[in-house]
Amino acid sequence: MKNKKVLMAESSDIYHDSRVQKEAISLSNNGYKVIVLGFRSKLKVKVKNKFIFFLFTLPIFSRKYRLFRNISIVLNIVLINSIIILKKANFYHAHNTMFLFGMFVSSVIHKNSKLIYDCHEVQEDTGRIHEKLERLFINRFDSIINVSKERAQYQAKKYDIPLKTFTILFNYPNLPKNISVNIKSNNILHFVFSGSFDLSKNRLDNFLIAIKDYADIRFTLFSKADSCDFLKLQNIVEEFGLESQVKLLPLLATNELLVNLLKFDFAVNMITNPHNLISYRYPAMNKMYEYLAAGLPILCSNIPFFEEEFVKRGVAFSVNPIDVLSIEEGLKFIRDNLHKIYSIKMRALELSKLYFNWKTQETKLLYLYKNLCKGGLS
Repeated sequence: MKNKKVLMAESSDIYHDSRVQKEAISLSNNGYKVIVLGFRSKLKVKVKNKFIFFLFTLPIFSRKYRLFRNISIVLNIVLINSIIILKKANFYHAHNTMFLFGMFVSSVIHKNSKLIYDCHEVQEDTGRIHEKLERLFINRFDSIINVSKERAQYQAKKYDIPLKTFTILFNYPNLPKNISVNIKSNNILHFVFSGSFDLSKNRLDNFLIAIKDYADIRFTLFSKADSCDFLKLQNIVEEFGLESQVKLLPLLATNELLVNLLKFDFAVNMITNPHNLISYRYPAMNKMYEYLAAGLPILCSNIPFFEEEFVKRGVAFSVNPIDVLSIEEGLKFIRDNLHKIYSIKMRALELSKLYFNWKTQETKLLYLYKNLCKGGLS
């Protein structure tokens, strides 16, 4: 596939978007010339290791400045769509609905190009604009990628698209080399959460309240979140005197995450689905699989997907996230069964090596591109 050009675009902070990075790296390593357009959350970004693909990002304002943030997002979307329209590529790979228009127009102008819509979200759960853009353009794309079988089935039925049009790429991580399980030398349990969160949907506030009576439990949160939610957690820490137990830290870069996760004993995720949204009924959280790749058991909420995917596989314990007492009982159960943690960690690593790793998905991505080439791409 030498000299085949791929143009990707995503409206997230690319430096923290492991999915976009993994796909771009996989294609670059297999002879494609990849350009990625997107956003960054800081004015300037220091990158320890340069990417093997070409990356162009535009800054957006912090959530603290909501009006300016919205203006910067709109301006960036217009500018990136303009670049897409002017840029000739063999493949146009949209990771976000906001760039479907530009990629479709560019494919018409430059011809003999293939359109790929990489659907990360359930757009009706995201907002009306995203859903309308998806409805308008989805049937004009040559192939659709989704992160979940169930989401793909829902999408296929909704838009009357043959299921064979879809390629399922799960949000599995790249596995670290020579990973070793962290063996505990004391009775202190270190929990971790990594990623963005919304306390109306992920009840980490209840988890903080639950650990107040467990002096031997520590919790570290690496995250970006709405300042209001972050402040709520800070207030709980102060109210219950948890300063020695809880650390609220910034989100880690993708290339730093797994190395840091190895230091912990347990991961936690307290998501809920009060409105029965499709995106939470069939969540596709790369962070959960990153925990397993670091050999971490998970204390999770009792939503059906988590029960099926993690609890039944023996690498997680579930609790009711809206009930502090249920979380406390879950913590007590873990404390009473510390002797089982090593074997659970080994099970997490085993599942990661066999199934939950990016190599299993990279093969499908490359197969998709190869087949699109056979379809007459010049």
